[in-house]
Amino acid sequence: MTIQWHFLANLYTVLVTPLLAQLQAMLGNVCATMQPVALGLVTVWLGFAAFDIANGTKTVQQAMRDFFIAGMVIGALQAGQYTRYVSDLFLQAVPNTLSAAFGGQTSPVAGLDTVLDTAITSAARVYEALPSYSLKTIPLALAVIVFAVVALISVGYAFAIYMVAAIVNVAVVVVGPVFLALAAVPGTRRFAAGWFGVLVGGCTTQLMALAVIQLLTGAENNLIQQTVGQASANNSNSLGMLWGLAQSGLLLALCTAVVKKIPAIANAIASGVYHGTAGAHGVTFGATGWAARTAAGGAAGAIGRAGGTLKGLGTSSSSIGDLSGGSRAAWQPTAPTGRSLSGKP
Repeated sequence: MTIQWHFLANLYTVLVTPLLAQLQAMLGNVCATMQPVALGLVTVWLGFAAFDIANGTKTVQQAMRDFFIAGMVIGALQAGQYTRYVSDLFLQAVPNTLSAAFGGQTSPVAGLDTVLDTAITSAARVYEALPSYSLKTIPLALAVIVFAVVALISVGYAFAIYMVAAIVNVAVVVVGPVFLALAAVPGTRRFAAGWFGVLVGGCTTQLMALAVIQLLTGAENNLIQQTVGQASANNSNSLGMLWGLAQSGLLLALCTAVVKKIPAIANAIASGVYHGTAGAHGVTFGATGWAARTAAGGAAGAIGRAGGTLKGLGTSSSSIGDLSGGSRAAWQPTAPTGRSLSGKP
């Protein structure tokens, strides 16, 4: 008996196709709404940039570099450009291309249908080979049931991980123009870097899930053919059939454990992307960060000098502690400044 289901592939098509259609319908409005916002941010930023250049806290080269990035962002916010270089790239081109490179079929989740078909077919073959009205039929029948349950859970979990990553990617792409508009000015560019990291993390989850699906498809088919198929050819080899099911179920469980780790691995990869984009973000307006740190250091020094003056005038140390946030500040001396009238330190 051979079972050929396409349940997961059909479910993927039914769920994802409406989402992609709705995405395309929403992107035009979202991009059109965020373009004026980006232009307004750039206009305000140009005023501050001119002020910084006049005061010597920002160079013309830095301002031109930031203005070039802002121009690229505004261009990318056009619906056609955003659909081509963000939506289609991350939602269709990359997953579909790499799925074909991995040896996948038309649907990215078609391999899971193959695994499920093979597992259920092998379980049915073993069940049909069981001897009738025998005590050993009971444990073997229970083993068949357990194997079928493990196969359903493992395949269903892998499908859920892939589908969640796909839906999250669609949601991230929909709100992308909002965060892309924030990349137009240096002060809010870190939010765009975080959004891009999330997008890469979701796409990485899909790609790694596809790799595991294709590995599971080939390995599970080979293992079942080598163990369950050979054992079921001989009806008297009940232990061989049981061992074949146990090996196949163990492989499914191990692949499920690997799939469970995929989101964490994808987040680690996306963190590297975020730090890389944050580094580029720092290069574009490092002078501003340096000025902020300098101002903060000067303010801390001024507070320290004021506190020392107050203490020299006889203000109690508790008052100074209150001024510094309730704890001893770095500029407060830890040793007493003199001796008391009673002669005690």
